[in-house]
Amino acid sequence: MSERKVKMKLVIGQSISQLIHKLLSSPLLGLYRFIPFGHFVYYDLQRVQGRRSADLIFDVGGNVGQTVRGLLPYFKDAKIFSFEPSSWAYALLSNYAAGKPNVETHKLAFGAVSGQLELQVGTGDNSELSTLVQGSGRDDVLNAKELVDVETIDEFSKKNGIERITLLKMDVQGWELEVLAGASDMLRAGKIDFVLSEVDFSESSGDMVPFGKIHHLMILNDYKLVGIYDQFRWGNKHELYFANALYAKSDLISR
Repeated sequence: MSERKVKMKLVIGQSISQLIHKLLSSPLLGLYRFIPFGHFVYYDLQRVQGRRSADLIFDVGGNVGQTVRGLLPYFKDAKIFSFEPSSWAYALLSNYAAGKPNVETHKLAFGAVSGQLELQVGTGDNSELSTLVQGSGRDDVLNAKELVDVETIDEFSKKNGIERITLLKMDVQGWELEVLAGASDMLRAGKIDFVLSEVDFSESSGDMVPFGKIHHLMILNDYKLVGIYDQFRWGNKHELYFANALYAKSDLISR
């Protein structure tokens, strides 16, 4: 296929996707059951909780603002905290968030304990691969290191008077279990309504957490799996490599 045709397909695909999200995020559209579950994560979240709004969202691993960009049409009035430890990515994230009064950015990583850790840093197209996991196998594209501040979600929440999180989103390249360990008090107390986490199905990558480990931890904390989103497949597309898994508190599902 020619480069021109590839670009045309990309533009058409992006345009269709934007139209779909514009429709689904519109308050004029009801939260209907006939729209299939498992395709549009924020619309599904709104259907499970039975309302369009969200009070407070944690975007952990904000990178350059991709998640914030996707959240804003669906949750126009929510308070969004976006966290990114890499100096390179944080500069772009904070620039994008400037002038958006409901978005607050923090140059910070979350983990099981507070302190400082060494971040393997990617820039440009590789910035999404930055990770706190040592020996991730990404040395060919993560060619810089940076000492970054780390807190726990429990401590950050107490310090900032945060009593409840509507959505905790994580995309931290294999560091998700550490983030959840630092949110153990809030998870056990049921103070996080939804958790959206990147998960690995191939178990062949050193910088992604296997789905089974995330799923087991969420079940132990009385969460239910809502759906698997943004599925990524290699090569002939027969194998599911990684995706994002959305979990909801059991009492929200049982309603």
